[in-house]
Amino acid sequence: PFASGNGTVGDPYVITDGEGLEGMAGGLNSYFRLANNVTLSGHTPVGTDGDPFTGTLDGAGFTISGSISGTTNVGIFGVVDDATIENLTINGLTVTGTDGVGLIAGTMRNANNTLTNCSIDGGTVNGVNDVGSLIGILNSSTISNSQVTNSDVTGTGMNIGGLVGRAIGGSTIVDAYYSGTVDGTGATNVGGAVGLVSGGTNTVSNAYANATVTNGSGFAGSETGGVDQVDDDNVFFLDT
Repeated sequence: PFASGNGTVGDPYVITDGEGLEGMAGGLNSYFRLANNVTLSGHTPVGTDGDPFTGTLDGAGFTISGSISGTTNVGIFGVVDDATIENLTINGLTVTGTDGVGLIAGTMRNANNTLTNCSIDGGTVNGVNDVGSLIGILNSSTISNSQVTNSDVTGTGMNIGGLVGRAIGGSTIVDAYYSGTVDGTGATNVGGAVGLVSGGTNTVSNAYANATVTNGSGFAGSETGGVDQVDDDNVFFLDT
């Protein structure tokens, strides 16, 4: 399903279409790079709870759009563990699921996970629990230098946020921005950027949310168990 490459850091598998993107499931610990814009339809999220994605995807500035649907851990990736996702652009992608729902990944877990230099414009995310534009559940992982604009996030259960539904286990969100709407009608823990921050020392720095929030307020809907807001003058929320 790949245009070229052998999956190594020096010669990554080259992806030019949706078949190639889904083909990452056959090489979960390999290196991949986009070389074309990709439109998804009927995509199966890459990586599961028992067999997560542990490789690297370099979006190289190309765009992913289309639609994805499923139940648990729904996104381009289902579950990522010890992985790197970078330089990825998403435009107009719609993702629908129940638990752990995000445009890029349903769940990111492990301290070596990094999502960096990613951009989303016009995304739509619908779910029940742990719902966010970038990631549904961020566990011991890092998001940096990433932005979401004109995104709509809707969740009806718990932990609904513009960037991340639930950030736990010593996660880091730095140099990140969200603008759009967060609709948590009937839900608990609803925030402009993060629904719930809990467990361990989580770091939020240089982060900004400019959101219309229904049934929630503030940057984070709920903070429990230790939040280390470094440079807390640079953590802002504007309710529009």
